[in-house]
Amino acid sequence: MKRALTHAIGEDDACACASASASDGGDADDDAPARASDGDASDDEARFHDERSESESEGRENAVRRAMERAVWEVVLRVCDEDSGEDEGADYEDGEREISPRLNHERESDVEAFRALLNSAKSLDLDVDAKTDDGDGALHLASLYGKTAFVKELIAAGATVTMRDESGGTPLHDACASGYLCIVHELCLAATKKGTISEYIRMRDEDGEECLHLAARGEHHEIVAYLLENGADARAKNSEGQTPADVCDDDALRASLRRHEQ
Repeated sequence: MKRALTHAIGEDDACACASASASDGGDADDDAPARASDGDASDDEARFHDERSESESEGRENAVRRAMERAVWEVVLRVCDEDSGEDEGADYEDGEREISPRLNHERESDVEAFRALLNSAKSLDLDVDAKTDDGDGALHLASLYGKTAFVKELIAAGATVTMRDESGGTPLHDACASGYLCIVHELCLAATKKGTISEYIRMRDEDGEECLHLAARGEHHEIVAYLLENGADARAKNSEGQTPADVCDDDALRASLRRHEQ
């Protein structure tokens, strides 16, 4: 895990995580063994100090675990977000500069590092569907920003493809809105293994929009065609009574959607 963390967040943070994990057995109550072995100490006093030392050690272990959980999953979420590193053209003020993890989903070594992070998360029994403060899961972010290899790794790790964000959208809504056909394929394949693809495709967000609405609005022809071939409803209306054709500005695509309304 340290190698993956080093590559993603830098040597200092990776070493901090590793040393935190290694230090959970240190700093035990040094006086307890001495008191317990003191010929003048009673058995009750020795037992008391042993129990206190055990309790303090357990508390430290729990604190280290929580710190490791936060560190690992924060990296996973940040890696799946849009930024892949610092903005070299940005004008930072003191204390503002923040460098995002540098993992490229198109580079095999980085995909392996991401896989190591997920394995670390699984070893800590972390929820692979855990969300950011904005309500986005790692699979939402990777789908939205076109990180196909990371999407595959998250699905393999057990991420829920039907998980909803704070707007009621699924990762498929994000991929359709952004126009990433390969990710649409991966998400639908995963959904097919767990149910019917048409049900997944026709899930609605809080605006009543199906994935076809988002693909049509983005003028993503291939995704529109794929959704229609797999059960999308061209007549579906959002909360404002609009069909996918109604939200599409591309004349040819809109005409195609109108034909599917018949």
